[in-house]
Amino acid sequence: MKDNYSSSSLPSRSSEASARQEKRVNKRPRLSGLKFLGKIFAAGLLMLALVLSFFLVQSSFAGGIPSLAGYHMYIVLSGSMSPAFDTGSLAFVRPVQAEEVAVGDIITYKSSGDSEQLTSHRVVEIHKDDEGSLNFITRGDANNVNDPLPVPAENIVGRVTGSIPYAGYLLSFVQTRTGAALLILLPATLIILIELRNIYRYILAEQKIKSKEVYQGKEEGEPSQVNLQKF
Repeated sequence: MKDNYSSSSLPSRSSEASARQEKRVNKRPRLSGLKFLGKIFAAGLLMLALVLSFFLVQSSFAGGIPSLAGYHMYIVLSGSMSPAFDTGSLAFVRPVQAEEVAVGDIITYKSSGDSEQLTSHRVVEIHKDDEGSLNFITRGDANNVNDPLPVPAENIVGRVTGSIPYAGYLLSFVQTRTGAALLILLPATLIILIELRNIYRYILAEQKIKSKEVYQGKEEGEPSQVNLQKF
């Protein structure tokens, strides 16, 4: 004898299938750690390009000294202050009054007889003449003797507050035609490539998920009624 039995008496898979389906629908590709780092790298390149462009405009077109937030920036051309900072570093100089300078400070000053030439050395002594004017004895950290001439107060440009190694080379390079072109093209190209890669990977991931959903949906689309034969 053959009887038909309804599947209501058997464990139903409909609720489990619905849960799995909902889980798959909500599962979408997210940014991985590498993609996140790539975006940070691209943003950093863009920021660097903007900052260097700002310096380039100031130094080349406006004819001024590159400055940011009240700090002037100078390229170190010699190694007399090594190891404090070396040739090719970018020195940050904050304008100060002569009275604010203390022994041990690194000051940037105009050389006597040449207002265009700037030197950054450490103050080792401070003297006051009969008229009350301050004079500063300086020395390069890499030198064994003091500088031959004292620095009068009016020649002081500012105090060195920090430096970035090799950044001066980069700033010098972007002031050339080749450097200015690369300043625009290189970051833009890298950002475009990174974004295209991210878009391509995202599309592939979406297609893979949709294909898997279609395949599993067909498997779970079987009728819920089960026919059993009784002997």
